[in-house]
Amino acid sequence: MKVGDLVRVKPEHQETFEEIASVRGEEPCQMTGLVERLEDPRSNGEYVKLHNRPYAAYAGYFEVISEVS
Repeated sequence: MKVGDLVRVKPEHQETFEEIASVRGEEPCQMTGLVERLEDPRSNGEYVKLHNRPYAAYAGYFEVISEVS
């Protein structure tokens, strides 16, 4: 996963994300997005910031659906 890749929440995590939003009384987060930056170089790319999410998330929740060349 690198900056510019298009990613989506893995299917096995989508329901969990929706449940969390429901409990918090929030709208569900976007399930796809562009990788804006890799968080904290010490995290070895384990956290990513997407262009349409307000905070970084664990990269393991996402799969790349289109790589930047």
